Formats: sequence, C-alpha cells, structure tokens
Amino acid sequence: MEGLEREPEVIRAAAVAALAKLDARDRVWTAAESPSWHVRQSVAAALVQWPDAGGALLARRLLADASIEVEKEVLATLAKWPLEVAGPVLLEAMGGNAYMARKSAAAQLAERWPPAREFTADAPVERRTAALSQLRQQWSGQFGIASLDSMVPRATEHSSVDVPLVPERMERARQILRRLRQASPTGAAAAEALRELAGFGPDLPLVLGQIVDEGQVVLPDAVYRQVLPKFGGQYEEIDRLQSTDVQQRRRAAGSLAAAADQGPLNGVVVERLAEIGAAEPDSLVWTGMLRAVAKDGREPAVRLAYAGLGHSAAEVRREAIEYLAAHPSPAHAPLIVPALKDKNQAVLSAAVKALGHPGMLADASPLERLLVTNDRVLRLSLAESLIALGAPSGPQTLELLARDTDIGTRQKAAQLMGSVGDRRYTETLIGLLDDTLGVRTAALASLPKVVGRDVAERPDDPPTSTLDRVERWKRWWQSHSPSVVP
Repeated sequence: MEGLEREPEVIRAAAVAALAKLDARDRVWTAAESPSWHVRQSVAAALVQWPDAGGALLARRLLADASIEVEKEVLATLAKWPLEVAGPVLLEAMGGNAYMARKSAAAQLAERWPPAREFTADAPVERRTAALSQLRQQWSGQFGIASLDSMVPRATEHSSVDVPLVPERMERARQILRRLRQASPTGAAAAEALRELAGFGPDLPLVLGQIVDEGQVVLPDAVYRQVLPKFGGQYEEIDRLQSTDVQQRRRAAGSLAAAADQGPLNGVVVERLAEIGAAEPDSLVWTGMLRAVAKDGREPAVRLAYAGLGHSAAEVRREAIEYLAAHPSPAHAPLIVPALKDKNQAVLSAAVKALGHPGMLADASPLERLLVTNDRVLRLSLAESLIALGAPSGPQTLELLARDTDIGTRQKAAQLMGSVGDRRYTETLIGLLDDTLGVRTAALASLPKVVGRDVAERPDDPPTSTLDRVERWKRWWQSHSPSVVP
C-alpha cells in the first residue's frame, strides 16, 4: 500500500527531472511548492544547472525545507556551483536557526573558502553573529558581494545569469494581483490568487519589485504577510517589522539596514517600510528603518522620511531631516521649514543645514530670521546655508563671524571661507594672519583656496617657516590687493 501511495510522488519527481533537461525553468520552480518532499528534492537536484541569482534564491528557500532529504540535496547542488554563487547562499544558511543546515553549510564553505574555518556552528548566537559579520566583510572584499539580496540586483544587469523579467512574467503577476484586489479577502478567489503567487517562482520578488518601482500597484497586505516571507532575507524581516514585540522589530530594522549596506532593498520592501513605518512609535526601530533607506532616493523612502518629521522623538526628527538633506529637493522645503522652530537644538541645526542647498528656498527669510541667535555654531551653519542659497546675508554674516570675540568661531569662519572659495574673503583672511595660532593656521589653509594658488610656495624658494609663509602672503596682498579683489 505504501508503495502505491508513493508512486504518484515518484512519478512527479521524475517529471521534474525531465522538465529540467528541457530547460523548463518556470515549470521546475513551480514544483518547489509541492507538498511532496520527493518532488522538492528533485527540484533541488535540478538546480545544479542554474547557478545564478534566481537559482540562489530558490536554493535559499529549499535550505529551510522541513525535509532533511531536500536540505541534503540542496547542499549537494551548492557543492557543484561556482563558489562566488554558492557562497552567499551558504553564508545566509550559516546565519539561520536550523542547526543542521547551519552546520552543513559552514562545513561546505570552510572546505572551499579557508576564512570560513573561523566560524563555529555550535557557538553562542552572539559569537556566531559577530563571526558571520566579519566573514561577510571578507567575502565582500574578495568577491564584491556578500548577500543574496545584493546579488540579485547585480545579476539582473546580465540576462545570461538571471531570470529575465520578461513581459510575459510581468503581465502574469499583474493579472494575479488584479484578481487578488478584486476578490473578497477571505474568499476562495483570493486564496487561489495567493496560491498562484506562492507558486510563481523564485523571481517573484524581482517581478513585484519592478511593478512597485514603476508605481503600477500597491501590493495587498496578504502578499506581504503570506507570500513574500517565504523568500526569507529582507522579505522575512519586513514582515517581522509588524511584530508586537519591540525587540523583534528592532532586530528586523537592523537586519534591513545591514542588507541595504550590501545593495538597494527591493522596491516592495521600501514601499512596505513607507506603509507601516509612519505608525512605528519606537525611536530605535526608526533609526534602523532610516538607515535602511539612507542611500535610497525612491519615492517610498522619501515618504518614510516625511513621516519621521512628525515623530515625538527628536532623534527621529533629526535623522529624517538628515535623510532629506542627503536627497535634496525643493519639494522637501515646506516640510523642513517648520523644524526651524523645533525646540531641540540638534533638530534645528539639521534643518538649517538641510535647507542650505542651491534652489531649496526661493525666499531665504526663514533662515535669516534666525540670525539674531547668540548660538555661534548655529550662526555658522546659517551663514553656510545662506551662502549656498545665494543670499547676500550669507557672506555678510560670515564676515562678522570672522571678527567675533570667540577664537574658535573665528577659526571656523576662516575654514568656512576656504570651503566656499570666494575671493571676496581674501582681505579678511589676510587680516586673520595676525590672529592666534589656530586662527592663523586656518587662514593660511584657506587663502590658496580663495585666491586660486598658494603665493607663499615658490619652486626655487620654499617658505622656511609659518612666519615666513605669513609674511609672503602679506607682501603679496600689499602689491596685489586691487587686482585680486575688485
């Protein structure tokens, strides 16, 4: 009886092997959703002929399979893959909770890549995490890639090593999503659409990511909660961000930030961050989320930062402003200007700097109103931003700061004049050569930047001391001042 019951599974497993020989990739990957471990094992064996980013994604899923036989088959396949493709899969398995998969992956990678011999699968989780982080850095330095999530976008640049996002696959996904949105969330049609997405294939995150990046659709909640987490990595972490346990959410946000360090997050993940992030009360979770999108200028990332501007924690407001400063746009200005009245000094300072980009403000008066402050550091920031905006009050403020009674302020003003590189500051900098040592040194460093050359340097007669350098600048100014500064 048992043999008869198993016969259909064996036949289906053989069919997978036959499809693999025909290079029917989509059909093989769909079989990975089979309830039969025999069939899934056959899929794992078939992966040997697809050592690319798409195959790596499926291998990652199958390494977490409930069947030890499927797991063994995946490891056997990985052993035949090129190291640069198998490595990220093995590294990820080494960071998992499944002991046997972790141990087997570590052993295989150690055989092929000596640095992995430093990893101990039986070590406490803190030690494993630290060791794995170091291994990822070494791997990245040697191979230029350290995770599956960063491998996928790189691989898609070369259709020969990844699943091409062909129009037919994109359109099929759109049709399924359309049916899912139209169906009752608890009805049979919705359940069927979700099953189709789950069996779509390992390229599903890539397809959905492109659809979301194109602004064509907002994914239903069920896709994020029931389908995408099965792909592990960033897709599992974004689901954990909805945990009621704040420690889980903090870890998830940190993991997403670490993944973003290796390469841009998938569009579906960034979109989800924007959707659920606004309601997040914890400032540490926010820090992780903003780190995850720090280098990402896509619209959902900007939306997340906008939400952070209204957070109760000053640290979150500051980090949100700093994100917007790193991705400047005049569209941000109306949302940043209110922060100029923030009671937190760090938030206020961040807002002043964020508004100091050319074209950010057509009217500089919101910044100019702050010039009455006694805070010298803030006035330096205001001067820098006003100069960048082309406001006449900027240079005027900087000139006044260069004559301030505070030595440190004069030194920083001299440094800022060099950064700006405007010849109008030449006379002021010459005057600062009679100041204290720190101010004099800053002025000497800035003068070549504003004049365009170091007049104290002569090929046949280099300056013998700082005093000699100062005197050369002064003599030059006495004879050239009318032509240098009109």
